Amino acid sequence: MDRYLTLVCEEEIQSAHCLTKVPDGHKCANSHGHRWKIKLEIESTPMSLPANGMIVDFGEIKKVIRELDHKNLNDFVDNPTCENLCLYLVEKIQPLLSKGIVLKIVEIEESPGNRVRWSYK
Repeated sequence: MDRYLTLVCEEEIQSAHCLTKVPDGHKCANSHGHRWKIKLEIESTPMSLPANGMIVDFGEIKKVIRELDHKNLNDFVDNPTCENLCLYLVEKIQPLLSKGIVLKIVEIEESPGNRVRWSYK
């Protein structure tokens, strides 16, 4: 039986965006903000832990997320849908991970009950 360690990091940010690829008149074409809830899960086997004993430093993960706090997401992501924001975070987080450590889940909730989850299978 394989054994894994799972790091879970949750963070909230408040940021604005407007969607650039919606039909004319769509309410999300206008600039508006959300309180985004972001959750990441990163997995490692005990054998894959770096010498410092951490899957990845929580501070490094939160630094990437907090760069988006109180910003216009259109400055970072083309057409910043929840889906595209997920993919942006995957692209930014994966280079922080050592060999044998896997980003398993990125979940973003833009409003209560409305979320997108990216997962590695």
